[in-house]
Amino acid sequence: MINFSTKPTNENALKMFAIDGVERSHDIARFVNLLDAIDNECTIALNGDWGSGKTFFVKQVKLILDACNPQSNMDIRTKKEVTQIMQSLELECGASYATVYYDAWAKKLMLEAH
Repeated sequence: MINFSTKPTNENALKMFAIDGVERSHDIARFVNLLDAIDNECTIALNGDWGSGKTFFVKQVKLILDACNPQSNMDIRTKKEVTQIMQSLELECGASYATVYYDAWAKKLMLEAH
């Protein structure tokens, strides 16, 4: 059986965010605005069926948060692309976040330096 699904890499997350193939960019923008509105610490859980796009959603939100963080080591080209998408969504950086992506299904812990 051939698998035609797109792997949730950072590059693919950026590409899917740019083309908005499943029309989620506005949902991502609303979610980032929700994060900016939270005053205290909290935990947020995303629930959905397997293959519903949770990983892509989280990676795309992480792209925005990393682009808004002046301390992030996101490369300049990616930051520029994310910033252009944000402008098209009329989304501004409201706060600066340090992000960590943790894949509970991964066999080993991989730390991303973003």
